[in-house]
Amino acid sequence: MSSAFILINCEPNSASDVKEKINEIPEIEDAGQVFGAYDCIVKTKDMPHEKIRDIISEKIRPIEKVRTTLTLPVD
Repeated sequence: MSSAFILINCEPNSASDVKEKINEIPEIEDAGQVFGAYDCIVKTKDMPHEKIRDIISEKIRPIEKVRTTLTLPVD
């Protein structure tokens, strides 16, 4: 079991909305806005790598205005 940090690029002026939608996902521990190359950072709860992959593919990337994600697994 492990967790992950997920860095997200959003469409302009949409980071706050994206963050709020991500915080509604039960498997997410926390999400916040950041400045710089990425717009949001997300921390998942502890779970298998396969589950993290599914959360990103099925629940985060489909959110409207999410452009890209970068996943940083933490063991």
